[in-house]
Amino acid sequence: KCPITKGSLLRKKNKLFALISYRIEVPSVKVKGQTAYLNLTDDKSFVRTANGEYLSLEDVTYRLREMKEHFAQIASRLRRSLSGNSKRRLILRRKLQLNSFEDWSSGVLHQTSRRIISWCESNKVGQIEETRSKLALLPLETLSREIRYKAEASGIGFFEKKAAQPKGKDRVAGDPAIHAVGARHALG
Repeated sequence: KCPITKGSLLRKKNKLFALISYRIEVPSVKVKGQTAYLNLTDDKSFVRTANGEYLSLEDVTYRLREMKEHFAQIASRLRRSLSGNSKRRLILRRKLQLNSFEDWSSGVLHQTSRRIISWCESNKVGQIEETRSKLALLPLETLSREIRYKAEASGIGFFEKKAAQPKGKDRVAGDPAIHAVGARHALG
């Protein structure tokens, strides 16, 4: 039921390709209903509502941690075995450089974001307020983007609550983690 805005046909040798562009109507954000508070950290991630409904994401954070350790072991074994300059080794070395843990864990992140949005819909949540309390070792930024995208497509508002930035003596000069947090908040 999406109107096609543009279409074209391409022919390459014996194959015919159809490229179709269409427009999806995204529902306007309906801020009716309760607010869900999404807390994303490496230690304990969860979603809760003001009236006590709670969705734990500890199984997801545990699974992501296990996957990250496994990915690091695989990458380490590949690096050790890729000495030399044969064509096969060069190709494997390039694949190792292109793949990242975020790419490897995209299935889990997609499933988790769908689980959160389904939970919000079943609990009649009208908006999600996200808090990320510290710089994460897990790909929580990617998870946040997927949740935002799915929430907007479902008509649920998504708001990011900014964490307090350290000031004065608490801020360590030259600490890359603090500068990264400051840069992220300056852009947002």
